[in-house]
Amino acid sequence: MARDSVVESEELRAILHVDPHRRRHYEEQRLWSNDTLTLWLEANASRAGDALAAISGDREVSYQELLKSSESFAGGLRSLGVRSGDVVSIQLANSIEFLIAYFGIARLGAVVSTVHLPYRTSEIRTLLHHAESVAFIAVSDQKGFCPVTEALALKAELPALKHVISLGRSVAGATDLTALLARSQSQALFDRPVASDPFLLLFLRKNSRKCAARRSGTSPRSIRYDSVGRRLHASAGPIQLALGDGSRSDERSLSGV
Repeated sequence: MARDSVVESEELRAILHVDPHRRRHYEEQRLWSNDTLTLWLEANASRAGDALAAISGDREVSYQELLKSSESFAGGLRSLGVRSGDVVSIQLANSIEFLIAYFGIARLGAVVSTVHLPYRTSEIRTLLHHAESVAFIAVSDQKGFCPVTEALALKAELPALKHVISLGRSVAGATDLTALLARSQSQALFDRPVASDPFLLLFLRKNSRKCAARRSGTSPRSIRYDSVGRRLHASAGPIQLALGDGSRSDERSLSGV
């Protein structure tokens, strides 16, 4: 692929940046929709509520069950004091609980920030500090390591961190995830998020082998997305890679990213 056919990273950033006034104009003209994760899940639950949404081991969950559980989790987070715009970090394996937490945080209008499962105390401290996370969700036992206990110990160093939520065995000082699901509040008590609300905070890696969070003397790089930005990012991919109808799947060269 010719170098001049690839959009440089600076140009890509310009593609992804949209002036708020222009964004509002596009939304008013119905050129951009107000699609969010919450509306997507509600639409699927309404259209095919009993259909299978996810499988984890021998467990299954339907769209309607996922919607109900995520709304309950959103209400539980709100009962703890988590509000729209707050960052909630998750360190969970691919599971039904991860989906419930992800959709629940998005439903509340808070911001999801995932923590790589193998990360231990130093990486968790760095990412939670950089994100200013108000809550951290993790399992109570991860191959002999308890991220919940470690996060509780880090609260003194992380003034923004108010709540540690545990999946698995009970840990003193932590909020049990299952119990939190029972603290449901009516969704009428809080507004639905809109597409321009931030919902995802991603940490970027300098290269494929070494996480930015591990680089000595530097801060991790991050980018915050709203629903519109995620759609723009997906749309910009073919532009960045100069892909067309005749492009092959092995044309993956990037420039400056």
